[in-house]
Amino acid sequence: MPIDPYKPYKLANLSLKNRFVRSATFEGMADKQGNPSSAYQKLYFRLAKNQVGLIITGFSYVHPYGRAIQPGQAGFDTDQKVEKWAPIVDKIHTTGTKIIPQLAHVGRQTISSITGQPCFAPSTVTCSYFRQQPMPLGENQIIEIIEHFITAAMRSKKAGFDGVQIHMAHGYLLHQFLSRHTNRRRDNWGGSLENRFRIVKEIISGIKDKCGDSFPVLIKMSAQDDRPKYFTFDEAFQVCNFLSDLKVEAIEVSYGTMEKALNIIRGDIPAEAALDYNPTVKTANPLLRNISKKLVFPILKKQFIPYCDLYNLENAKRLQQNTNLPIILVGGIRKMSQVEDILNNNDAQLISFCRGLICQPDLLQRFKDDTTTRARCINCNLCTILVDSGKPLKCYFGKYRSIYEKK
Repeated sequence: MPIDPYKPYKLANLSLKNRFVRSATFEGMADKQGNPSSAYQKLYFRLAKNQVGLIITGFSYVHPYGRAIQPGQAGFDTDQKVEKWAPIVDKIHTTGTKIIPQLAHVGRQTISSITGQPCFAPSTVTCSYFRQQPMPLGENQIIEIIEHFITAAMRSKKAGFDGVQIHMAHGYLLHQFLSRHTNRRRDNWGGSLENRFRIVKEIISGIKDKCGDSFPVLIKMSAQDDRPKYFTFDEAFQVCNFLSDLKVEAIEVSYGTMEKALNIIRGDIPAEAALDYNPTVKTANPLLRNISKKLVFPILKKQFIPYCDLYNLENAKRLQQNTNLPIILVGGIRKMSQVEDILNNNDAQLISFCRGLICQPDLLQRFKDDTTTRARCINCNLCTILVDSGKPLKCYFGKYRSIYEKK
């Protein structure tokens, strides 16, 4: 019998009103201290009213030293933030939608001028995108980071969230520990896959201990790296087994690291917008802009994987066939027929949307009303560039497209 994605779904201890997830999408709507503004409530409430069954917030830092370069990142680093998040969560719950925060530490993928501290990582391997050599984490610092994640999860539970998602994808700190490229340690936190996974194990075990076994823990994971030999697909299978043993609730399957950021999200390279707004490349110098457009960006483009619909499907499908954990698929889902095929073929158990919901917050309602609808998002990636600049999350296609086409 065909699966109806709009019918309720039981995800361990999470009773969801349907199988649709809003994937963690950076909002840039917090103040300088990482407190969420009322704009979060407005954004999430609109999604909840339009058939999103589970909302995962944009990645939030567990400690200020692990925050990203984007202005307006939210945090779970102080007890005071509980009272800021609580009314947002309560409002979303009135719709029957569940909501969980994505907790993260960016490690080497930041800039010291943002954090006020040196960048930290498992080893002294510089990220080609951020271009800052990190300091290797000491044993006590690793233990402190584990505690930061656990405490952030405890704050999430106190604020009324329905669980947490741990970010171990996209080249952020936990992913840095998993990869042999960024983790060259010879102690208990490096070497074998079990050792490289140890920090994740300690975080999840600590959350389950402090928040209870019934408090859901989801995982965001890159099933493949830009340097696949340093974290193989076989290792991804083994990590899924480790996560199953820890009784996590689900794994959301993604791809890659920030060193080749567009391989995570695919699509266009909005060069002019990047030179105007991206904090790592922006410049007003006409000569540098011309060199970037004529030489640098064409070289970068050759390193990026072209967009296609369902670009994470094969990885998710292979993992779902080899794990008893529910897999959440994200990436290039643009039609209702795709959703139906994924669920009925048992390629994944939940369907997650990111940019489609930026462009059309009511996309899932549109799918329900007209199954022939195709999402309007064309992967222009202006939203990605503009949100890096301190502008809030929204679709910027209409406002900026004509400007950059003229250039």
